[in-house]
Amino acid sequence: MTSGSGTRSATEDSGAVGMRWIPGGRFKMGSDDFYENEKPVHTVSVDGFGSKLIQSRSTSSEGRRRGDPS
Repeated sequence: MTSGSGTRSATEDSGAVGMRWIPGGRFKMGSDDFYENEKPVHTVSVDGFGSKLIQSRSTSSEGRRRGDPS
């Protein structure tokens, strides 16, 4: 977890297999142009977090053959 200063703990920096640090940040969320429930555009802050990511070496065309949308 992060402290209020945004620093990572020693555990998060240990390089555990499969773990990746996803940095936090601020971004604009919502839309003034589409659905009413997306209004208004507003700034959101997200803390950084550690996540176990699944790595895949498939190409986008392989994904389409499997039915994946991306």
